Amino acid sequence: MIEQVKDDNVVKLVAKFGYEEAAKMLGMPVPEVQDYINRLTARHSPEFFDNAFLKIQNKAGELVTLKDNAVQAKIQGAIDRQIAEGRPVRIKIPKARRHGVSTKVQAIFYRDHIYQKHLNFLTVCHDLESSGNMRAMFERYDANFPSAWRPATTKTTPKTWKFKKTDSSYLIDTASELDTGRSFTIHRLHLSEVAFYKDPDTLMTGLLRSVDKNPNTMIIAESTANGLGGWWYEFVTRDNDYELLFFPWYEDPGNTERFKNEIQRAEFERTLSVIEKTLLDDFKLSMEQLHWRRNEIENGFNGVEDMFRQEYPSTLEESFLTSGRPYFSATIVRNNLVRAKKKSPANGFLEMEKDGKVSFIHDRHGLWTVTEEPQEGYHYRYVTGSDCAEGKMVNETKKEPDNSACTVFDRLTHKEVAQYCGVIDTDIFAHEIYKASRWYGSACDCIERNSAGIAVIDGLKHKDDIFLYKRELLGKDEEKETVEFGFQTNVASRDSLLSELRTRVRQGVFLSDNLETWVEFSTFVYDEKGKAQGQVGCKDDRVFASALACEAEMQANEMTPIERPVEKRVKIPDGYYSFGFEEESNSVYAEF
Repeated sequence: MIEQVKDDNVVKLVAKFGYEEAAKMLGMPVPEVQDYINRLTARHSPEFFDNAFLKIQNKAGELVTLKDNAVQAKIQGAIDRQIAEGRPVRIKIPKARRHGVSTKVQAIFYRDHIYQKHLNFLTVCHDLESSGNMRAMFERYDANFPSAWRPATTKTTPKTWKFKKTDSSYLIDTASELDTGRSFTIHRLHLSEVAFYKDPDTLMTGLLRSVDKNPNTMIIAESTANGLGGWWYEFVTRDNDYELLFFPWYEDPGNTERFKNEIQRAEFERTLSVIEKTLLDDFKLSMEQLHWRRNEIENGFNGVEDMFRQEYPSTLEESFLTSGRPYFSATIVRNNLVRAKKKSPANGFLEMEKDGKVSFIHDRHGLWTVTEEPQEGYHYRYVTGSDCAEGKMVNETKKEPDNSACTVFDRLTHKEVAQYCGVIDTDIFAHEIYKASRWYGSACDCIERNSAGIAVIDGLKHKDDIFLYKRELLGKDEEKETVEFGFQTNVASRDSLLSELRTRVRQGVFLSDNLETWVEFSTFVYDEKGKAQGQVGCKDDRVFASALACEAEMQANEMTPIERPVEKRVKIPDGYYSFGFEEESNSVYAEF
């Protein structure tokens, strides 16, 4: 029994003489004495409150008592610790599914509305179904709570409750329907499935500021992951005032499965995979835990391990890497991210002398990231691809402008060796491409032909020593042909462009030691309409620059050893267009 309860005189009498004798001495019926002690204990013990008075619906649809599991107990522990330190409660929870996080937060809110006054509660859900479930959970707590000391509740709207006795109110709404224009004063804020809010940047700016920093306030933000990047990822990984609680799958005591006999156990140990052995060593797991994991992957996720990782991550990083609807293989991207983290590429600037010679100047603030400088040995070894941005703020949405990105690709090693990425004017970006093309001796420079790209192309197409990707156009007079420089993106060409890059990534013929490249690849996903693009809040400029570099190979001259004499390449005259199939190429293309 907790100290605050032990020191109560009624409790002391019951402890010494039992309920019946204590009731006689107090002149009270036994049930009243029991009720008094229950109320007293519930006031000082959230765990007792949950177990004694709150009902939940289990997976079988049965009404059962809420007994805090290991995850829920840790949440309560973090809250108690912060309160004891005199701090406002601030917690962020990147979670796996079915841990009961929302159930616990709603229990905390229900308890506070009974014992405290003058509080405004708000829960924000990501969709209508979730908000409906959350309201049903709160109403279930209320309907099954002892009526003798339950505050009178009035539901003023389908989303709102008023508690007259305690002068408090509670609103449960969705992120898309919440009136962000109204003036909120919030004391208890539950943000549920934040990663799936449609516009978290705008919404959260107002909501978080609506909660005062006094000690009697609480913000609990929780969500399953929705890919690497975006508001939730940045919020979770940033060093802020929120205590991070992450619960890997193996901390749930229910995630174990016993063996039928020792023979089955021995056979299981004999067939441990490399991944299972790694988990065994890294997290000190038991064979029973690994047994549960293997069976869950096979029976619950149809053998797809990445799907299991999304629902039951082992690490915080894994929870983000395997979530969402990734365009590229999550396993391949994850492995490359781990590998790239160990690399130390150089940052700096490309500088051109008066004689046209280009050199790399090391500077940690530079926008060029170089993993490998130009190598001798082959003619036409390198190509570049460039995705051009407007370079200005989008006034309607107040979002940051896209970056302009240029990727230099080594055709011999199938590796990205340099990359420029930043917000820059089109004329300066054209000059950056030109310097990279000269430094690496690019065989072809493919620039996306959009509104900004046209300006970049105009700054390059009259230079004699750069070989721009081009296509021929037939005029009204069929005998006359014109040339259009750059890659024109439309629905068909965009899908084909990205598909080629995805094939190369899958086959291991697109490599990179640049961590930022793989971060963008990891946040490149299918949206709700099936379109592949950077997820909300994430950029995809490096993805398209990489795809355009692969496309540049289509028109690049055959890569030849320097020892082999080669005629000096001249600029392709207007009216001539090469598909790149005239000579045998070392490039690997997608199978269609």
